[in-house]
Amino acid sequence: MKNRVVKDIADLIRLALDSINKNFDDISMITGMSRDVCKKPMNDIFLKHVDLEASKSAHNYLEICVCVEGSMALQLQKGIYLLNSGDIAYIIPKTEYQKGGFKKEGYMALWFSVVSNQVYFHVTGKKIGSSDIEESHFVQCMPRSNMLINEIFEELREQTEYYGIMLKTLTVKFLTNILRYISKTEVCVGKPITNNQQIALKVENYINNNYFNNIKLIEISNYMNMSVNYLNTIFKSVTEMTIMQYLENFRIEKAKHLLINTDHSVQDIASELAFWDPAHFTKTFKRKTGYCPKKFKELAAIVQSSGPERIPHSVAVP
Repeated sequence: MKNRVVKDIADLIRLALDSINKNFDDISMITGMSRDVCKKPMNDIFLKHVDLEASKSAHNYLEICVCVEGSMALQLQKGIYLLNSGDIAYIIPKTEYQKGGFKKEGYMALWFSVVSNQVYFHVTGKKIGSSDIEESHFVQCMPRSNMLINEIFEELREQTEYYGIMLKTLTVKFLTNILRYISKTEVCVGKPITNNQQIALKVENYINNNYFNNIKLIEISNYMNMSVNYLNTIFKSVTEMTIMQYLENFRIEKAKHLLINTDHSVQDIASELAFWDPAHFTKTFKRKTGYCPKKFKELAAIVQSSGPERIPHSVAVP
């Protein structure tokens, strides 16, 4: 029988999904990006009733905030924004923010981030007549979490046509995967991010921001101010893969995205992802997926038009 903590977490995620679903057609979200904020800052009348935390927060990873109940306030670089039930905020790495509620009103929000394939989330809120709510949890080694969070970050960076709908769709998929996963397994509660996990996260962020360059392991070790062997040992202890294996996997996932969603040639994709040449890219892609890039693109097109049951599961579009 599942413990009470798992049940409570599952119930909170269901509440978040229900609140998003009720307002899905109203793309109400804000981002920490430098442009295209879908909600306007609150006016002075609202600001008089805002009760923000005293300190600001900023992290080296993407954070997703879902307002589950009531209304909350979120201060970013551009102003203070109102989030109602079902609204989502995407806060990019190193963006300072303050969160809070409204005087004499309660709210509840769920915050999500991914660190080395582990999903971290915490509950924040405020109950009338009682202290603030602050709880932390994480799900160990949740499959596909890195890939999904990278897809969300890619949509935030590119902001192409209908990206708002894609963001909400990917967020629902992300939360649903967590819900299904914790329904089958136990979760650990309240464990803080360790120093090794922070190091692994910093390496992942470096790769996420530089994958299109010809990254060398020595460059990453210099950036981290650590020896190559020691850094690789720490990274592997957290992610169960070496740094260069992570980089290769990350580039292959990017390649899949480009093959499925763009008309870029194999040569162009190889160049964009800093492979030595198209032949090296094709060989690596086939080793990882079982298909050469052109065949993968053809089969992915069949998936999109006819459904995943028509082709092998290994190439089903994520």
